Amino acid sequence: MDQRKEFLVGLKDFLGNGAAGVIRERIIKNQGLDFSISYINMVLDTEDPRYNEIIVREALDYGKEKRAEKDKLANEVKSIVGSTKSL
Repeated sequence: MDQRKEFLVGLKDFLGNGAAGVIRERIIKNQGLDFSISYINMVLDTEDPRYNEIIVREALDYGKEKRAEKDKLANEVKSIVGSTKSL
């Protein structure tokens, strides 16, 4: 598997179902461009040779935000669990 496919597999798995709709809305808001959800899914599909830098960059940005939110939530949970242990 080449690097692009490995990257897309990991990204698509991390973003999860429904990510194409979120990415589409983000592109509309940030770039004023409107790609169909099916086209976004094709770009993120490892078996499809299509490539669109705008979509891939937006997917990356979304993934970074999602990761930051996940890390923040994990820290909050650790904080709550830690504070209940001291009771």
